[in-house]
Amino acid sequence: MLITTKDVRNWRDLQDKVAQLFREMGYAVETPFTINLSGRGKKEVDVYIRDNRASVNQIMLVECKFWESEIPQDAVHSFHTVMSGAGANTGFIVSKKGFQSGAYEAINNTNIHLLTWEEIQHKFGHQWYLCRSKECEYIFNEARIIDGLYMDQFNPAVISNMMFFTATGCEEEFLDVMANIRIILFSHLARPAAYDTPGPIEVSVYEGFPGAAKDRWGVPTLRFSGAREFFIWFEAYGKEQLVRFETIRSRARASFDVLPDQDAAFRATLKATVEELPIRAFREELGEDLYSSLIARHLVNMR
Repeated sequence: MLITTKDVRNWRDLQDKVAQLFREMGYAVETPFTINLSGRGKKEVDVYIRDNRASVNQIMLVECKFWESEIPQDAVHSFHTVMSGAGANTGFIVSKKGFQSGAYEAINNTNIHLLTWEEIQHKFGHQWYLCRSKECEYIFNEARIIDGLYMDQFNPAVISNMMFFTATGCEEEFLDVMANIRIILFSHLARPAAYDTPGPIEVSVYEGFPGAAKDRWGVPTLRFSGAREFFIWFEAYGKEQLVRFETIRSRARASFDVLPDQDAAFRATLKATVEELPIRAFREELGEDLYSSLIARHLVNMR
């Protein structure tokens, strides 16, 4: 997830990147934000963070200092006054170059933390990783359910589920999106183990996949420089494919509802189900090894 200081362009960019970090952890963030100080007018703060998941009020303030010198203690005193007036629980001063020794003395017995941009990323790294992993788990589980309902060769419901696509001429488009659903499942296996997992993180994809390049074995591969890049891609790509699948599914269902001869589609589906049933019915009697062997032999003969 780490973004180096040299990749931060200016004070505004630092402010935006701090705000992005907290948004990615599920906080409500405003930047900049004008707060009312109790009895002392108003004050604009760089980043205002609120935890809407908390049972009691949880507010954090961040002051960003993109200075070419270390931050003095006067900046800490001023920030502490703002925090007290705003009723904030915790405050962070994020600096480009660090802090003078007096600044560290000034935070004694306060709820203010002095951190560089790299340090605040490390401080919240594990929490950030858990939040991003949770989002990816949701996408993965949705993709796995879809794959099981429509592609699992051991699931007899697949035939009837596929009926809506085959009967309405949507099968080719459906199979295309299902190939991308499989990419979601496979790429989840390559997810980073921690927020600071070094790159490259590689994901094998199919020929012609956007952005892919051949690895040394000639396999089309996506390469990510670190955890942040992987999670950004996975979430965007995964959500796109889930929406695309639902769009195709809804269109196929709507088209099926107006078919003049739905009975023909049901009869074809019933025929296909009955033809597959005998081998499924003998699964327990044959035993798992022999059953799997017969299925594998059947798939080879179909090629």
